[in-house]
Amino acid sequence: MSAKPFQVNDLAAHHASTAPRRELVEDTGNKRQAQKAKREVDAGDFHLARVSDCTDAMRSVALFYFLPRLGLSLVSEIQFRSDVTVELVRASANDADVLFAARVSTQGEQTLESAKSSDADTAKRDKGLINYLMRDRHGSPFEHNSLTFYVQAPIFVFREFMRHRIASYNEESGRYRELRPVFYVPGPERKLIQVGKPGHYEFQDGTAEQTALVEQETMAVTRAAYEAYQRMLEAGVAREVARIVLPLNIYSSMYVTMNSRSLMNFLSLRTQREGTHFPSFPQREIEMVAEKMEEFWAELMPLTYESFNANGRVAP
Repeated sequence: MSAKPFQVNDLAAHHASTAPRRELVEDTGNKRQAQKAKREVDAGDFHLARVSDCTDAMRSVALFYFLPRLGLSLVSEIQFRSDVTVELVRASANDADVLFAARVSTQGEQTLESAKSSDADTAKRDKGLINYLMRDRHGSPFEHNSLTFYVQAPIFVFREFMRHRIASYNEESGRYRELRPVFYVPGPERKLIQVGKPGHYEFQDGTAEQTALVEQETMAVTRAAYEAYQRMLEAGVAREVARIVLPLNIYSSMYVTMNSRSLMNFLSLRTQREGTHFPSFPQREIEMVAEKMEEFWAELMPLTYESFNANGRVAP
């Protein structure tokens, strides 16, 4: 049976009511007193009324020994998720940005005037120019824009994400704040079986038993790890040390900023689509992030997005 969440300011007697009760008082922090209190718990003769009134040493005694014996857990309610969060924080991104940059080489300052034209012939030329740039891989005009996303995902996704040295990143720090108990567990739709050899394989659905096993084992290990993390924090261990026990499925958050050329490079590698010139086989969890980013970008730069797909999803 799993332990119940423990609220630090509300620890009532969770012990045999007939046993004599003794309060754990301020001087319990010394080693001899702690050992005595430990013997009292073993004998069924202990009562802890208010942890909030205890010294740090007393809290350590309670957290390391008494709480597990009383069937309590320090861990607040752990949340398990099977999704990712992507929000577009801000963007300066438009198809016109590409057109200005491309035409300045031949029109100079006249590019600002031409931007005011909006007739059918202009729209046709704009679409044709963007397609030409994409097809022949003239990439620099696609860099004159910016998109900033806020992403929540498991840490193992971020470790893959930051291999793309084409963006600016700022991530939540496990050194400077206590990490929240939010963890990833694969959903039932997640394919579990890898078939084929490295470099040429596919994933297939797992059985119901495999899906249940993945969920059960992931949750069990996660709970044990987070309890260990909490015990170390309560004992005064630094956050940067305590975090080493946390698994890679813990959620983190970050801001990531890139331009559309960089985003196209990212999408070409982290999404799997039919008809691409260079097929990619990304891990599903980072593909979930990429798909959400792609939705935002498609609305901001529809001509560029259409041309990207028409030309095999290859970044120019």
